Amino acid sequence: MRIGVVTQVRNEADILPAFLSHIAAFADDAVLMDHGSVDGSAGLLDAACRGRPGWAAWRIAVPGHHQAAFTGFAAHRLLRSGVDRVLFLDADEFVDLPHRAALAAALARMDQPGDIGVWHWRDCVPDRLDVAPMPGDMIWQAPAPSRYPKVVLSQALFRASGGQAGPAAGAHFVGGAGIPTRNVLLGDLLHLPVRSMEQMRRKVVLGSLAKLAQSDRGPTDTSHWAEALARIAADAMGDDDLRGMAARYGEPGAASDPLTPDGLAARGFTRRTLSVASTGVAAPA
Repeated sequence: MRIGVVTQVRNEADILPAFLSHIAAFADDAVLMDHGSVDGSAGLLDAACRGRPGWAAWRIAVPGHHQAAFTGFAAHRLLRSGVDRVLFLDADEFVDLPHRAALAAALARMDQPGDIGVWHWRDCVPDRLDVAPMPGDMIWQAPAPSRYPKVVLSQALFRASGGQAGPAAGAHFVGGAGIPTRNVLLGDLLHLPVRSMEQMRRKVVLGSLAKLAQSDRGPTDTSHWAEALARIAADAMGDDDLRGMAARYGEPGAASDPLTPDGLAARGFTRRTLSVASTGVAAPA
């Protein structure tokens, strides 16, 4: 089985060494797209592709947040080249499996043309909020999955759809299938969207600006960042606020729900290691 990964990043240099070491443990092919980063992310992607013929680093120089269009284009490129499964991963997402063999076994359950692989997206909070976690570091895991899934696209569905099936809405769904489909649960995808105050400020401010540059944006797009943006502008956020935002990422009011570590435990979060597949070799800083 040829496994491919498509990712699009913007200013994720803090988490990229962990993420690139993670996907290097299982991805035969990858398209790593940088969207105007200014923190060295693009160089990390270039370094990760050296010596890996199936990996490619792309630059996106288009204003606005057009993730579905670019990830769909990249996925179709991989599928046309013969890749069997394409995973859509952000730099803050980690497949909660210990090695490639376990991932291949999970992906093999997608054995019908209409099968769509689905990950349970599980929000996590780093144990420390001054440095991004690496595999083996401690994190807090939510007691239940988020209401948002993430999908995996197969070669069989791509062919059955006449080359039209692709990621939609941040790869939370598949569009354009044109045939009956069924979801095949693959496991958990650990999500670490909040890692430090500096990183969160960049994420909220630049993400909001990117959405404003998108002419076809929806009226509620980035609504989950509006409150955080106001609090950042007022310099009224601390570590407890970051924990609250991470614990309820994407939900209304998350930016006004501060949590201490004891508060996380009271909400049912459990402390564990980020024990995921990894080469153990970080990309160059």
